[in-house]
Amino acid sequence: MNDLTSRLRDADPMRLEPGLPPETRDAMRRAIVAAAGGATRIPRWRQPLALAAMTVLAVGGAALAHRFAGDRDRTGSAEPRVAAVAATQLQFRTPGGTRIIWTIDPAFQLGGNLP
Repeated sequence: MNDLTSRLRDADPMRLEPGLPPETRDAMRRAIVAAAGGATRIPRWRQPLALAAMTVLAVGGAALAHRFAGDRDRTGSAEPRVAAVAATQLQFRTPGGTRIIWTIDPAFQLGGNLP
């Protein structure tokens, strides 16, 4: 009695219920197939557009990082200045429902020595 499959099968409350009549089952199947066939497809041009948008955001972010990495105060020290700015969020949502959220924290600094 340690077999999980047999224990689940024995505990199934629907095991004694009769199945759907073939007419009802076929009607449901036809309705599902008809609904799936009428589904709207995402145009092919959206994928390259999303890729282009992501590339522009990445290049723009790199350009901003390069610009702020070169900031020096008037004494010429190499210590970066961080303005008192709150963290900013950038959100991107795909047509399929995937959400990408970037949090940009101007006070972020890497600690330690990198290899």
